[in-house]
Amino acid sequence: MEFTIITICRNIKDTIGRTCESIINQTYQYFEWIVVDGNSDDGTYEILQTYKNRIDYLIHEPDSGIYNAMNKGIRYANGEYLLFLNGGDEFYSNDILEKIKKKLNSDIVYGDIIVKQSNKEFLFRNQRKLCKKSLFKNTISHPAAFIKTEISKKNIHLKELI
Repeated sequence: MEFTIITICRNIKDTIGRTCESIINQTYQYFEWIVVDGNSDDGTYEILQTYKNRIDYLIHEPDSGIYNAMNKGIRYANGEYLLFLNGGDEFYSNDILEKIKKKLNSDIVYGDIIVKQSNKEFLFRNQRKLCKKSLFKNTISHPAAFIKTEISKKNIHLKELI
């Protein structure tokens, strides 16, 4: 399996459906999908239940924050590359995974993202060159970063320190 998509969410019933549809409508379907819901109580979990036939692991329990939730997802990951497409995020198009698959040639593959706020769109450009300093200071955007799972699993303790 090429990809593991990890979705982190809590109490976002108004946007989780768009995220789910964006994932299941990908033209490239060889991925596993892990959802870590931080014990939502607003109806988010019930919406996720409607996608349970497509979600490989659905974790519904309290966590101590986003990094704790991300680490839970990483522990279950089996794909070669991880992508965090969190609740409220969407793929730019239905063929993104298909396009990215053709560009997988290093430990980390990443691009830019479009941020939508107040009915406006902004292009957020990630750094063109990535180094250790940029991972800890000016991090790359989660929804635009495909990271080898083995790297994430080896360094899971780093995320818990941040």
